[in-house]
Amino acid sequence: MGDNPRDRALVVLARDRGEALTRYAYLFTGDVAAAQDLVQDALVKVFIKARASRELEALEAYVRRAIATLYIDGFRRRRSYSQVQHLLASPEAGGSSTSAETLDLRAALATLAPQERAAVVLRYFEDMTVPDVAEAMASPRDR
Repeated sequence: MGDNPRDRALVVLARDRGEALTRYAYLFTGDVAAAQDLVQDALVKVFIKARASRELEALEAYVRRAIATLYIDGFRRRRSYSQVQHLLASPEAGGSSTSAETLDLRAALATLAPQERAAVVLRYFEDMTVPDVAEAMASPRDR
């Protein structure tokens, strides 16, 4: 990448926060490969529109929001073409942490339908209010 400040910010964000962003996306997808794809798509979406003056913390927040939006939009597309399928977390997917609490969380998330899972992640991991979650998950025609 060149000397463009936006390019440098992308490199720094991907290098320093990529793993955390992937863990966040994994909460939505329950699949490491899908989480990695979701992060990549969110980075592209944010950095196509990003201005060079944005702080790294702000860019990460935009990427996290893009992850949620892309997941929810993808769910809506998949739902319109096929039945809703439950997402299952594979045992190796979450990294090295295997505490009982982590395993319980994975098991609980795996039982939820994708839309329910997104609501839980937004509410408890993004600390959104219930109205904010409802707004984030509302279809464009409902807004």
